[in-house]
Amino acid sequence: MSANRNPISSSTNMLAARMSVADISNVLGANKFSARMSVADIPNVALGPGQVQPKGYKLTAARYGEIRLSLMKIKGNVEVEVISAKNIVPVDCETPPDTYVKCYIKDAERLRHKKKTRIIRHSAEPHYKQVIKYQSSDVFGRNIVIMVWQRCVGFENNQALGGTEVNTDKLSIGQKESGWYPLFPLHSYAEKSDSDNSP
Repeated sequence: MSANRNPISSSTNMLAARMSVADISNVLGANKFSARMSVADIPNVALGPGQVQPKGYKLTAARYGEIRLSLMKIKGNVEVEVISAKNIVPVDCETPPDTYVKCYIKDAERLRHKKKTRIIRHSAEPHYKQVIKYQSSDVFGRNIVIMVWQRCVGFENNQALGGTEVNTDKLSIGQKESGWYPLFPLHSYAEKSDSDNSP
């Protein structure tokens, strides 16, 4: 004879099976933008053109959002167009965050030649639409690291939300390469950078 089922438990399981990740988060009271999303929650995620996957991290690991970039190598310059981002997960924030993007040239284990976009306020899907240029001589043989940062107020340090690394040697000269780049934790890149907490 089978054991009696708990009707409340069965109903809960059936409800959970029909609910999305966002619905479950809301029911559990975790609707603060603080929960990381897995790649399984957002299908068809792949590395962007020329993107370097950090060692020890898989695309099935915790998600930190994605950034849309367009890169082009032309005579004398490398252009990085920071277009937009999506699924941004801010730190300790109940409202959509203020974010900006920093770009660096990775020289061995150090990040140099910092450049950044303007701040986009109150958006989990910010549109930056800004072009950052580097001289080809500075980029030659090196990678570019692009990071999304959250601007904090008061005495709090700005928070790093995720980053991506692009091997410019894999980009074709004169051909624009565009795509979505999944973000990884920043500690998976170079450990040292200049003034990370500066806005």
